[in-house]
Amino acid sequence: MSSDYDWEVRPAPDASIAGTHGQGSIFARESELRAWLGEPGEGDGEKVSREWVVEYKAPRYARFVPATIYDWKETSLYDEELLSPQRLRELDYVREWHVGGHEEDAARAVQYAFAAWKNGWKVRV
Repeated sequence: MSSDYDWEVRPAPDASIAGTHGQGSIFARESELRAWLGEPGEGDGEKVSREWVVEYKAPRYARFVPATIYDWKETSLYDEELLSPQRLRELDYVREWHVGGHEEDAARAVQYAFAAWKNGWKVRV
């Protein structure tokens, strides 16, 4: 029998993210996401300064599907009155990161897998 903690999330920097869009969010420090998933990729240079591309597998899926974790309109790339991407990275405070995917499951998968990783629960990454 599967449970909410059977969600698998793994880095997938080369996965196609075409058609993904906002599905929810996660609250974390950037340093936590880096420790969990490695270095982020570059964003679009306008509304997103950096993003992680991952794949997740929900208990009901037979395959992995793409998701993204990204900063949305958080830096001076979007509004020059906001912090620069570098300064935001240096401050490293807990903040909201957006989660994109094709379905709401994307946010749920990332939230559960991150909580499991952060709390030392058994998790597949």
